[in-house]
Amino acid sequence: MRQVRHYDRCVEEHMEQNKPGGIAFRPWNILVVIVLLGIAIGITKYGGAVPELPARYFHAGGIIAAVLGTMYFLRNLIRYLRSYRWSATRATITASHIHKIDDSDGVQYQPHISYTYTVGATEYASNRIQPSGDWSSSFPSIAHKQVNRYPEGTTVHAYYNPARPEESFLERTGLLPILAGLITFVISVIAFSLALAGIIRL
Repeated sequence: MRQVRHYDRCVEEHMEQNKPGGIAFRPWNILVVIVLLGIAIGITKYGGAVPELPARYFHAGGIIAAVLGTMYFLRNLIRYLRSYRWSATRATITASHIHKIDDSDGVQYQPHISYTYTVGATEYASNRIQPSGDWSSSFPSIAHKQVNRYPEGTTVHAYYNPARPEESFLERTGLLPILAGLITFVISVIAFSLALAGIIRL
């Protein structure tokens, strides 16, 4: 009997959290709630008058946000480039459907495609589509287009990490959004840094 290993150990938990009609909370949602709560407390403390913060606080906050965004897209870019060293193998689609996620951003549609593949004598299972991980869209047609490309039971090519065969994905795509996001946040870091130094005004 062949051994089956799952790359995503939390697939079942992920599916439970993203059932149709369910509410999913993202980590940054909690940060937004904390910020809004702080603003509400500040307004109450100052009797409804919001104190004007110095520009340097705005610039420093912008730098922090831009740096975090740059690190996120840089990580995805490195992950994407490393995937070119991965090997290709045949995989079988075992499930292909859409998760409907209802959260603070509105309704999002996430393609969920599960597949199995064999490396040596071991069979693996995964649901990663792109090197950068899962994605969702507010347009159901985009998610449906992705799902329609992988009907259940079909055989496709998958890419796996030779050093860690349990890591795999189906499509080496998504470079343009990664580069666009990375360039945007790098420009933001530069702009806020110059503003903080007093060279330019935002």
